[in-house]
Amino acid sequence: MRLVIDTNVVISALLRDSTTRLLLTSPFLELYAPDYLLDELSFHKEEILRKSGVSREAMAELKSGLLKFVIFVKSTGYSEFLEKAKLNL
Repeated sequence: MRLVIDTNVVISALLRDSTTRLLLTSPFLELYAPDYLLDELSFHKEEILRKSGVSREAMAELKSGLLKFVIFVKSTGYSEFLEKAKLNL
């Protein structure tokens, strides 16, 4: 199954060992995310660290482990479809 995920899903998986984390690491899912997700994670890094209660090293390892399951898509790959998609909401 192919799914598009956003930053909130990844943050949820980083904050606690949960069903979300389990799903993100499932070999049965093909996960896609916009490349700016990495920028958003960097922007919220301190807050994620504080709320998770884990060390920087543990967070870096967890983040790396989760993101290896994600296929990142550059905005140039979908930006031309954004306006049409918004009309369908």
